[in-house]
Amino acid sequence: MALTFPPVDFPLYGLPQDWELPRRLEHVEGEVGALPVGVWLWHGRSRGPTVRVPWMRVGSLPRERHTELMTSPGGDTVREVAFAATFALINATRPKQSEQPPEYGTNAVDFAAHQAGWP
Repeated sequence: MALTFPPVDFPLYGLPQDWELPRRLEHVEGEVGALPVGVWLWHGRSRGPTVRVPWMRVGSLPRERHTELMTSPGGDTVREVAFAATFALINATRPKQSEQPPEYGTNAVDFAAHQAGWP
């Protein structure tokens, strides 16, 4: 099994290709060795995000592949994407592991599901 992803075969949203300031790959969704299901990028104007100079985070999800692999049969693709975006925001703002209460992970998933409109 390959330990990398093949080249991304869908458009990455966010800032234009000629953006010359920092840009970072944050996360690739999917099974290693298979085509990605999503790509998350950071774009910034400083060496790293700070309180005074925040960065922008952009997720790109290929519609058909995401629907096929990430949406349960009879599920709602829009809610799946809303869940992914909400969970990404939670992950970006979560406290350090040592400062998280034991129920943090479960509560984060429940909150993201509620915000995505799942019952």
